[in-house]
Amino acid sequence: MAKIEIGKIYSSNNYGDFKVNDRTGVDKYREIIYEIEFINTNYKCNKTSSEIRKGIVKDYFYPIVYGIGYLGCERNTADRKIYKCWNSMLERCYSLKSPAYINYGEKNIVVDERWHNFNNFQQDIKELEGWNEELFYKGSIDLDKDILSKGKKEKIYSKDFCIWVSRKENCDARQFKTQKEFTAISPTGTTSTNININEFAKINNLSNSGICDCLNGKRRKHKGWLFKYIESVAK
Repeated sequence: MAKIEIGKIYSSNNYGDFKVNDRTGVDKYREIIYEIEFINTNYKCNKTSSEIRKGIVKDYFYPIVYGIGYLGCERNTADRKIYKCWNSMLERCYSLKSPAYINYGEKNIVVDERWHNFNNFQQDIKELEGWNEELFYKGSIDLDKDILSKGKKEKIYSKDFCIWVSRKENCDARQFKTQKEFTAISPTGTTSTNININEFAKINNLSNSGICDCLNGKRRKHKGWLFKYIESVAK
C-alpha cells in the first residue's frame, strides 16, 4: 500500500485535484489523518489516508449544482427545505432543461454571486423582510425578487433585492406585471385561452399559486390541469 506523501497532488473522484498539506493526527482506528487542500477552491479539510487513496473526498466549494452553485458547508448542516428553495432558484436561472428557464435564465435573470454559496443563502434568507419560519415550512410564502427592484432593468436574486411574500401576493404581482395569455387544459382534455388568473382560478375552484407554479415551470399540474403561457407554446 503506497504511503501518502506530504506535498503530493492527488485526484478526487468528482471534485478535482487536491494537495496533501500535513499530517494532523490519527482516528480511533489508528488510521493517519491528513489536512488536504483542493487546488481549484483552496478548501481545506482533514481526511484519512484510505479516503485520500480512494479519492472519496468532497470539496464543498466546488460548483456542482448547475455548474454554478456549491454548498459552502458540510451537507449535514444543510436544511432540506431551504436547500430545495435554493436549488430551484438556481435551476430556473441556469439549467436549460428547466421548464422555468424560458421565464428566468432566458430573460437574463441571475443569482447574486454571494448566493451561489448555499451556506450564505441559508443564513441570509432569515434576515429578509417578510421571513416567517412557520409560513416558510408550510410553503405559504415565496421568495420575491421583483417588488424591491421595480423599475430596474436587471432582475437579480440577492440579499438586497429579495423579500418574502405570500404565494397569492407573488402570483398577483407576476400576473399584473406580465398580463400574458395562457392556455388551460382541463383533466378531461378541454382547452381554453385565458388572461386573468384570479378569475379563472375562482371559476374552476383552483388556487392562484397553483396555476402560477405551473405557468412558471415549478410544477407540472394543478388538480389535474395543465397551464402554459401562449408565447411558451409558440416557441
